[in-house]
Formats: sequence, structure tokens, C-alpha cells
Amino acid sequence: MYSFDVFDTLITRATATPKGIFALMQEKLRYESEFADIPEYVRSNFFLLRSHAEQMVWTIRESEWIEEITLIQIYDALLTTGSLTAEMALRLQQLERAIEYEYTLPIQSRIEWLKTLIRQGERVILISDMYLDHELIQAMLVKADPILADLPLYISSDYGQAKWTGKLYKRVAELERVEFSEWTHCGDNLEVDIQRAAELGIRTKHLPFSPLTTYEQAALERSEDDAYTQLSIGASRYVRISEQTAETAKTAAAIGSSLGGPILFSYVWWLLEESCDKGISRLYFIARDGYVLKGIADRIIRERQLDIKTHYLYGSRQAWRMASFGPGNDDLYRFIGWSYSQNLQSVAGLADILQLSFDELEPFLPFAARTVKKPLSQIALAEIAKRLNSNLTFKTFLQNKHRPKRELVARYLQQELDLTNNQFAFVDLSGGGFTQSCLAVIMKDFYPETIRTFYLRMDRMKTSGSCIYYNFLPSYLGPSGLLVEMLCRAMHGQTIGYREEGERIVPVLNDAGEVDALSKHGFVDYVTGVENFTSRLAHTIEQFGHRGDRLDIAVSYLKYAADTPDNNIRDFFGKMPNGVTGRESEPVEFAPILTRRQLRQLFLYRTDEPIERYYSGSYLDYSIMRANLADKRRIAFYRRQNEAWLGRLNRFLKTWRSGKRYRLASYFPVEALDERIVLYGAGKMGQEIRDKILKFGKSQVVLWADRDYLKYRQMGMNVSSPDEISQIKYDSIVIGVKDRGLAGIIRRDLADRGLPEDSIRWVEPWPTWE
Repeated sequence: MYSFDVFDTLITRATATPKGIFALMQEKLRYESEFADIPEYVRSNFFLLRSHAEQMVWTIRESEWIEEITLIQIYDALLTTGSLTAEMALRLQQLERAIEYEYTLPIQSRIEWLKTLIRQGERVILISDMYLDHELIQAMLVKADPILADLPLYISSDYGQAKWTGKLYKRVAELERVEFSEWTHCGDNLEVDIQRAAELGIRTKHLPFSPLTTYEQAALERSEDDAYTQLSIGASRYVRISEQTAETAKTAAAIGSSLGGPILFSYVWWLLEESCDKGISRLYFIARDGYVLKGIADRIIRERQLDIKTHYLYGSRQAWRMASFGPGNDDLYRFIGWSYSQNLQSVAGLADILQLSFDELEPFLPFAARTVKKPLSQIALAEIAKRLNSNLTFKTFLQNKHRPKRELVARYLQQELDLTNNQFAFVDLSGGGFTQSCLAVIMKDFYPETIRTFYLRMDRMKTSGSCIYYNFLPSYLGPSGLLVEMLCRAMHGQTIGYREEGERIVPVLNDAGEVDALSKHGFVDYVTGVENFTSRLAHTIEQFGHRGDRLDIAVSYLKYAADTPDNNIRDFFGKMPNGVTGRESEPVEFAPILTRRQLRQLFLYRTDEPIERYYSGSYLDYSIMRANLADKRRIAFYRRQNEAWLGRLNRFLKTWRSGKRYRLASYFPVEALDERIVLYGAGKMGQEIRDKILKFGKSQVVLWADRDYLKYRQMGMNVSSPDEISQIKYDSIVIGVKDRGLAGIIRRDLADRGLPEDSIRWVEPWPTWE
């Protein structure tokens, strides 16, 4: 004979825990008018009252050596509050029975196995420790599968004996006339279903239910009485127990159903609600972040039968930004700054951002930068970018270069977008809104209205006359913001442009091996988990009238995944293939494990170089989390030594070998200078700049000037009067001081002397890309 436990073995509730039923009841009591006569005290505190009433009955019955309680006894305990009449208590009891039935779900794989046993001629019974009555449990089983109605059902509340003492097993053995040695019991509870049965000599098979994750437990500790929390976690657990995936795919699918799904579900539910309120009937999900989001939206729309159409739009910063370059949108410094400028390390990288070959960019570069192949400082690259930004000839060249791209983008958008009215919006995941403002510039050629875009989170307070932004979570999010992007990868390459194919314009995709890497990583299983969670939760909350645009779970789950992730989450996201800039030639992990060499470079030797010079990932702290214990100890040691003698010695040797032996002018970017330079300033800063220029050997100081030239001549320095500047041929004047205010005074003085102001340059020691 085979016996099966019932709850969490063959059927389960749609809530995270059994007490979730009380949370659903409390919500109904609070908001539905038919319960308005129930005292406010009971309606507002029902979750706790119901939980403690059950605990009270258990305490009393255990003292009387009675092994089980009933629902009637629990509500008799509730009557002791004095707030309820007997009729009210009966209605509450009926409500609980109705909700238990409504929120019952089958565990299909277990039921299928049970049916196989029956087909094989095995004798099967059901046995459960439960305070609910026989009639209700029978109805719940029939709802799960009619075949369960024909099986003998033994419930502790019928016999006053329970499995946890072993007495119900003994009673069933008598009634079924079966020896323990002929019996196999199957259930989820290790103590009651497995250990207690095994002690009697019954064979057992453990059918574990999906355990709560650490972050789910934390959410329930905060809000176990909250209906949405219960239903969201309940949906995750149900999907985990229902998924029939290979062992290797379970982790990815579980992360999708338990972490990615709950975070993204709230955002998509919200944007659909907002769309309905704003009269938006067409949503365009922008690649590649929109890939997962559209799948979620389609399932919610189908479940709720919303009158909203979704479309997938191939686009990217690479495809849209430079294509929009032109009058009114020609701030090159801004274009470069918004293109992961922190990852920029060379003039070749600058050419990549501008979508030019090095040969095309070279004639417009400062003379000294044309032959530099080594990595450059951010200050040097920022200065070169400023020079390009002030070059009208270069801007005209760039606009003409990208005009064909702009025309293709415009044709693709007109082909894909329904512009018959303004009832449409775009959907993106996160960012600052710059790409969308570039899109709006292109669309102005054929669509004069403002465009609207939804974001899960914007990391800047972006305003634009051409764009309206709707921001689900107005928060920078810190490290959590980096992780958001990993929730929404796509199984296709990045859009790098468009081409004609017959009469249509089609996207040109380049994945640099990322699609294959994502597939091997398990991303398809992750997406399946997200979508299964969405279908489950959308069905439940729509069927029973709940809302799904909750922030608390999304924010707390993101914080957990970013700050204190378990091993599975940390490795899944850490190993995720991630093209950050769109300029990578091969897949790069989001947070790769650091090599010993990288540990020394990053934490012991590094001075003012950008981290990106030694680190290819996106989230260094996550890589540190992934380090083994020995490497974490090395990191701690290197950090201590960084300012101690060992770190200072290594940095000194590194500086000496690189020739950077300057106190004031160490930052000064000689690589960004013209061929013929007038250097203004003969103080210590000017002296170091001149020495650095001479050692670099690319530029020529044709004149060294200072207002106090006579003083410096007496010191043996070949310094001239500023009046001589106008008498020689030069490319630019470099102000050799560090103070911004003093540089401004010098600039005005030189301009007053009639010198061309656009040839006067001062290098910002700490530039920003804003």
C-alpha cells in the first residue's frame, strides 16, 4: 500500500505559508463592504487574532493529551474576545473555508506519479494532520484532480489522533488491515512523514516542498500578514516545485521565478496600470532590456485582458545616439560622457564611440595624440574631447558621416511605429534618458510631438522638451542599480545599425559571442522561470482582485542580491555575460573572479589609474564577494599595505619607471597638445609642464611667456614677455597654472591683448563628463 500526505505533497496553497490564508482574509475584512459589520478591532487585527486563537487551542488541547484540534474550536477561541457574535464567528469560519478552497493548487507532478501507481494496480490512500474538516479537504482534493475523490482519506481532525505521535499511522493500519512492512508513506515533512513513519517500520519516500529562500524568509518576517507578499512568494514556491527542469537548469530557473520575476513583475504591472490610466494602447519595448519585460507584459495583458498591444523595437545607444548627431544635438562632450566614458582608455576607444575609424578621426586630433598608442588618462581624453567639441569642421564632417545612418533609423522607426495618434509609449529598463532624447531628435523629422518612455529606474533627474519620462522607482539604487541590468538580458545580439532588405529596413545585430554564452549560462531557463512566475501570480491576483505594483519586495530583493547574495545568486549574476559598452569584441562576465595579478594591481599598486584599466567587469565589489577566503585575506592585506611602506615603495617604482616624476603637473595631458605651443606661466607648475612637454617629445614650445618674465630671466630661464606672443606662429596657448580662478584672469588678459580666445587652453585637473 502507498499513502500520501496531502498538504504540500499533493496540493498546496497559493500563499507562501499556511498563515497566508489569514492575510487574505484580513484584506477582505478590511476592504469588502459585506464585512463592514464585523468590529474594526477584528478586521484590522484578524491575522494576529486568528494565529493566536489557534495557538491558544493547541495549548489547551495538549494539556488534555488530545492530539488534534478543529476549525470550530479555533473560532470558539476567537469568540473570547467578546467582539464577535456567534453568527459573526460562523461567517468568518465560512470565509476561511472558502478562501482555503479558492487558493488551492495541485502539485501536478506528484499527482501524476500517484495516478501512475493506481494504473499499476497499487493500493493508494491519503493521510493528513489537519484541523480542517473532511468535507473541505475532500473538495480541495477534487479541485486538484477528480481521481483523488475515490481514494480513502484519513484526517487527524476526524480521529483525534495524529501522524506526529504515530497514532494515526497505527489507526490507519488497523482500518486498512495492512502491515507496516507492506506500506510506503510519501510526504514532505521530514519529522512527521518520514522519521515517525520509519520508526514504525513503514517504508518512506521524501517528497520535499520548495524551501523558502533567505530573502523570502526576511520578507515574511517583515510582512507575513501582507496578502501580496504571501501571494508573490507563494507563486515563486509553486513555480519552483512545479518546474520539471534538468538539475543543471534548476538554479537559473529558480532565480528567475524567485528573484528576477518578483522584481520585474511589479514594474511591468505598474507600467500597464499607468498605460491604462494615460490612454496608452501601444507599448514599444526597446531591445535588449525589453526582451524579458515584453514577455512579462504579454502574460499580464493576456491574463487581465487589457486592450494594449506590445511590440519589440530593435534599437540601442550605438544605433541611435550618433545617428541623431546634428544641429541642436551636437554636444560631442556630452555624447562621449554618456558612453561609459569611465571605460574609455585610448584615442581608438574615442573613435569607437564616435563610430569612426582611427584614420577618419586622426586629422582632427591634437598633433601629439595622433601617434599615441598607449592607454591615456581620463584627463587627456577629456581634453581631446573638448578640443573636438569646439571644432566646427569636425562636427560638420561627423554629421555628414552619420546622415545615412540617421535616414535608416528614421525609415525603420516609421516602418515599425504606429503614429496615427499619440497613444503609445516606449519601455526601457534603466538609465539616464540620453538615448531616448536622441531618439526624440531623430523622430522630430517625422513626428513633431513629445515621446513618452517608461523606466524601472532613472539614475538622473532628466528633463527634455521632446521627452516625457515615467519613473517607477526614483532612486539611484547604488549597487543594486548595477544588478538591474543583469535581470534583463536578451537572446539576440546588440543592434548596431540597420540595412535595407527588399522593401523593409531590418536591424543589424552583433552579439560578439554573447548569445551563445548566455545560452550556456542558463539564461533561457532563467527567462522560463520569470515567465512561469508571471503567469502564476498574474492569474492569482487578477482572479481575486489584488494589485501587483508593489515596491517593497522589488527593492528588498534587489538589495539582497546586490549586498548579501547567497552563492547561487552571486555566481549566476557574477558569471553572466555582459556587454557593458557595446564595443566589446567578446563576452565579458558581469563580475569575474579576480586573478592574483589583478588583486595586486587593484589593491596594492594602483595609484590614479581608472579601475577599468585592470578590471573588465562591471561590479568590482561583486567580484570581491566571489573571491575565495584566501584571496579575501590577500585583498585585506593589500589594502592595509597600500598606504604602508610596501604600497608606497611599489607606487614609487611604478611612477619612476613611467617617468611621472612631477609633483604639480603629474596630471597634465601632454598627449592632448598641438604641435606648436605657447606656454604661459613660468612658476613651478609651468616649469613642470615645460619639462614634461620636452620629455614627451611630440610638441614644441615655441615661446615661454609670463607677466613676470624679467624675474624669471634673472633666474636664468628663457621666459619672454606676453607681448611677443602675437609676433610668432603657434597653434595654441597653454595656460600653465592649476588654479581655475587664476587661469580665468590670465585668459581675460590674453584676450584683451587681442589674442584669439579659441586658441587659449587651460586643462581642468579634475574634469567631469557632464
